[in-house]
Amino acid sequence: MNNPPKRNSPLPSSPNEHAAPRPGQWAHRLSALFRHLRKEGGGRYDGLPGRLRLWLDARRLRASPLFDTPWYRDTYPDVAMSGGDPARHYLRHGVADGRDPGPEFGTLAYLERYPDVAAAGQNPLLHYLRRGASEGREAVRRQASRQARRDLLPLPVFTTPDRDGPGRVTLVTDSVSAGSLFGGVGTALILGALLAERRSQGLRVVTRLEAAEVGGVRRLLRMLALPDTLEIEFLHLPPEGPRHLELRPADLLLTTSWWTTHATAASVARERILYLLQEDERMFYPHGDQHLLCAETLARGAGRVVINTELLRRHLVETGLAGMAGQALVFEPAFPEASYRYEPRPAEDRLNFFFYARPGHPRNLYQRGVEALTRALEEGRIDPARWLFHGVGTGTPLALPAGAEVRMIDGLGWDEYAALVRRMDAALSLMYTPHPSYPPLDLAASGAVVVTNRYGVKQSLAAYGGNILCVEPDVDSLARAIGEAAALAEDGAARRRGYATLRVNRDWRMAMEPVLRALDGG
Repeated sequence: MNNPPKRNSPLPSSPNEHAAPRPGQWAHRLSALFRHLRKEGGGRYDGLPGRLRLWLDARRLRASPLFDTPWYRDTYPDVAMSGGDPARHYLRHGVADGRDPGPEFGTLAYLERYPDVAAAGQNPLLHYLRRGASEGREAVRRQASRQARRDLLPLPVFTTPDRDGPGRVTLVTDSVSAGSLFGGVGTALILGALLAERRSQGLRVVTRLEAAEVGGVRRLLRMLALPDTLEIEFLHLPPEGPRHLELRPADLLLTTSWWTTHATAASVARERILYLLQEDERMFYPHGDQHLLCAETLARGAGRVVINTELLRRHLVETGLAGMAGQALVFEPAFPEASYRYEPRPAEDRLNFFFYARPGHPRNLYQRGVEALTRALEEGRIDPARWLFHGVGTGTPLALPAGAEVRMIDGLGWDEYAALVRRMDAALSLMYTPHPSYPPLDLAASGAVVVTNRYGVKQSLAAYGGNILCVEPDVDSLARAIGEAAALAEDGAARRRGYATLRVNRDWRMAMEPVLRALDGG
């Protein structure tokens, strides 16, 4: 005779043991569940045992066709922008945000079908893979009613009665983490800090999808000689959460993507919004609803738009966003010498080649980069006896022919990344967009000879310096350029002459001064 299940058993013996909540109860039940999952995602994967558990769980997800990695990146562009591993993101954050792992499995749909899983606070996809399938449960498809993006929900705000209170600069973004401070999020924090300093106001950082990791922010500002004493407040406002953002008449909202702009403009007058645009965000999507909504938001714009690089502004204007020609402010990013500088080293046995490799980030053209390096080695354009190859930004082992030695490096902090870049002699860093992207400029500012690809208006990066070789992205052109870069890096005098032509900003205050001056009094 079977014993009855214990009251606190994590999984009841029957899928129907818990009566399904009435429809009106679901919002409350799921809100409590997601709070639990968010707490579990933070604690379950902490420490050495947690990292091992995360590795094992992510491996299980990747082995299942129900976790669709390309679909997850395309559907949630904040994941693609971060360059993080989609499976790990789903485990740590995505499930707690109600995101789906693929079109064939609905996170909320599974929990609604099997309330015992919801009651136990379990990750629904892991539950199905471990036990649900063998128990005869169904992998419930994603429901059409759940396809609306949470991050497009209006930013919840209220106006304070204290109309005379000092204004603030409020940065609205998805998340702030140690791994996101290298690129777009770091630039947004820099602009927000300088704006707040210029306006003699405080800075609020509002994250919508996960709580901010605040430890690295102060360190970033100190490293870049930015206002370290600035008053900064961090707020986590989940789209369906009960909290609202207090606004005063003098507040300025700085948005960081089309979706944060869309959500903020639903609650706040557009003239109070400053939209920081750092990529043609239409390129995140195939043609469809998401692409259309993104294009409409870009065309509608905000009170003011700030664009990262003149190349990107030109591309936007030439591809149908003519309004960007007049309303947009433009800056060129800065590469402070405290982090990015040429440090000639004594002659070594081998030179260092940097491959900026992110297979989880489609726009980095990882596979094309591997093909080009392979071709260059097979054709003898770069000597593996002279060069040590470094793959950075991927957990996938990189194998190259001709006995080339490869060292894989991951999980670097800002200081460690900058120190590594200063050791590099040549590099391959691809970006299949019009934006020049930061890695080629990081490397050129540190004395390396860099190969990158052309795209549309991005036909040459010589305006930034002579040691950046911008070529067509076909394998033959890239392989030839890799050989040219290796030869130039081995010729110390020629490399120094190229470095002498470097024309990048070295100070973020100077880089942002045209934007800040244009916004004065705005």
